[in-house]
Amino acid sequence: MRALHLSHRMISLAAIKFYKGIYRYMDNIIIQLEEYRLKHRITQQDLARKLGVSFVSVNRWLNGHARPQKLQVYQIKQLLQDKEVQYGK
Repeated sequence: MRALHLSHRMISLAAIKFYKGIYRYMDNIIIQLEEYRLKHRITQQDLARKLGVSFVSVNRWLNGHARPQKLQVYQIKQLLQDKEVQYGK
């Protein structure tokens, strides 16, 4: 029984390290997005339009209250690479 508990704890520690890496990556994407917005002198509303999301979503990302989902991260990467962002029709 103790071995099972130890193995469960090891899995938990691995999961924590994994998620910490994801959060650092996501934080980096958000920082890049804010730098893009400031460099191009666009409002959060304009940025939201470019990404095909709501102003509230962009505002929450930039203020650290939420994180973008996978599809949104893809769209952000496209925007940062100065590629045309394509979202649902």
